[in-house]
Amino acid sequence: MDKLQPTRTAKEAGQEGLKLYSDTKSYEKLKLDLESMYERVIDTCESRLTKPRLSAEDVQACFKSFIEYLRLYQKAEFFYTDTAFEHQDKNEELKRTCFPLVTLN
Repeated sequence: MDKLQPTRTAKEAGQEGLKLYSDTKSYEKLKLDLESMYERVIDTCESRLTKPRLSAEDVQACFKSFIEYLRLYQKAEFFYTDTAFEHQDKNEELKRTCFPLVTLN
């Protein structure tokens, strides 16, 4: 099964986050992707957890969906958002995309 491991430094993640949150289209895509992935996790797990007996494949499918969600969710974590928050006074786009993060998490 896949492991969740950092693939970049905090500084690299911050720069990626700054780019991501500076572009409304990219931010909106992340938001939609997070909502969609969340629903897939719920659907995956609910469809399996209603069974009277879980198989190893059922458990694996649930954990795999959690990992996929967490990979995407990490872009809403502080490694990605801190740099964007620090720059929002200089960038109107960041003001629009960073404020909703408070309710996204």
